[in-house]
Amino acid sequence: MAEAVRREDAVQILRKLDECRIHMKKGQLNGCLHLFRDTLERILRTPMIPADEKMVREAVNTLQHDIADSRAFLDEFGPVSFRDNDIRTSLDFLRQMLQVQVEEMSIPLTTRQESDEDAEEGKPAPDASEEKAKEALSLLEGGDENKASEFIRNDEVALAMVLQICNTAGIEYRKAGLFDRAITEFRKALFFHPQDEGLYYNLARAFAEKKDWDQAEQTILEGLKTKPDFREGKALLKYIRFQATAPEARAE
Repeated sequence: MAEAVRREDAVQILRKLDECRIHMKKGQLNGCLHLFRDTLERILRTPMIPADEKMVREAVNTLQHDIADSRAFLDEFGPVSFRDNDIRTSLDFLRQMLQVQVEEMSIPLTTRQESDEDAEEGKPAPDASEEKAKEALSLLEGGDENKASEFIRNDEVALAMVLQICNTAGIEYRKAGLFDRAITEFRKALFFHPQDEGLYYNLARAFAEKKDWDQAEQTILEGLKTKPDFREGKALLKYIRFQATAPEARAE
């Protein structure tokens, strides 16, 4: 038996979309996006007559354009695009964005964590290792890759310092919109830690915000080679491929 259509359900959905807009105008981006996600999920499970469905769809289109153009959204995600008239695809895209947003700073830098444990067991002191890390980076930047690698090969604390220095700088450069500098920092870290999936993730994000979708996809695929069950990496790959097929991306 078909589920009964209640026209008041469409009215309540429109009110929720208005609440999303209020959150956005107050600069409450997370509240806006999470409520928008919940509302899209509600739309998909709510039967409506064609006229109400058209009205809701148009309201969703308008809201997602306004969200994408808002300063808070641009600062967090850069210039990205939703697809009009496709609630399910918009929902999937929004889920990916929220997951990417949550995971960026929580990507486990396992090498650093393991090295912290090693330091407690009598490995070189952090201060000495930090200087060693900086010297290794200087050698790398000067083009002497072999010497840089040999210089800290057996110093796990120094290796962890390199990871921390470059990854932190890369994230800050990316947030500032200095994507090429961010890419350089992540690549330096990857030279010393070529199996760290979190670094591939952050490097792919920098390429994505630069709208270099091919490099972004290639980078996160390399990360997935190091860890095939990398959940965050799979979400980012879907996000990149979605954006790469958007009309704006194809026009470029």
